[in-house]
Amino acid sequence: MAAVTDSEKERELNARLFHALMENDKDVVIELCRQESTSDGPLHVTSIHKDTVLHLACYSKQPHLAEELVQLLPNNPNLRLTKLKNDVGNTVLHEAATSNSLTQVATVMIAKQRKLLTKRNILGETPLFRAVRFGKIKMFKLLAHEVDKDNQEVRKEQLQSKDGTSILHIAVITEHFGEFLCSFFPRPSCPPSLFHSINLFLYMYILKELVKSDFVRLFNHKNQTAEELLVDNYSKLHEESKEWTKRTSENCSIVGVLIATVAFAAAYTVPGGNQSTGIPKTSSTLLFKS
Repeated sequence: MAAVTDSEKERELNARLFHALMENDKDVVIELCRQESTSDGPLHVTSIHKDTVLHLACYSKQPHLAEELVQLLPNNPNLRLTKLKNDVGNTVLHEAATSNSLTQVATVMIAKQRKLLTKRNILGETPLFRAVRFGKIKMFKLLAHEVDKDNQEVRKEQLQSKDGTSILHIAVITEHFGEFLCSFFPRPSCPPSLFHSINLFLYMYILKELVKSDFVRLFNHKNQTAEELLVDNYSKLHEESKEWTKRTSENCSIVGVLIATVAFAAAYTVPGGNQSTGIPKTSSTLLFKS
């Protein structure tokens, strides 16, 4: 019988890890990561796309498993967390940034290796950029708070890509804001164009409140600020919204006049009408005598 080679053992281990991850079997994943054969533990590369076990735990949105895996990592300033990227250049914090459910995991990751905040993927995105692109406000607030602790130059590096695009530009381009805003504001009875405009401007306002004012005036490669990009991209939508608002206010005015007319008539009209002399026909009834 032929001996089992190391490569075959690794393939078997990767298959077991992948299966356990997809089945959300946290106990099996933790047990396999603790085995001596899994020398890198949670940082063991387990897919053809160079994803580690921790990458996949974050990608599959398993916060409890991901947090336990991070806790298994040693407290070592030379930890390879920043160097372990998958084939699209994402670190484990990039993967965590795509879900609001992984904010605690992100907090623990940053505590282990703060330099994760500054790492970029092949698109030039930092984890903060990625949180904005996916519309994850809770995650964005956490990462923005951490970035805010750095000096201005480091902050600028994380809030602006190499081509000048800032996180506010990304917010305009990707439009991931509807779900977040609906959780705070009830959806109004209005056409999609107006609702979309409301969402855009509210989302921009919220992001600007969370970002240092120094970075609101950052210019992209077309020499546009985020607000100028917003106006440029959605001018037609804005005009449609204004037209709907104008028509609605006109209709409301007409209805208001009709209601006032009816109310006035009802208040000054005598039941039964008047005689030619102007005296009410019902003046002799109990209604008037009482």
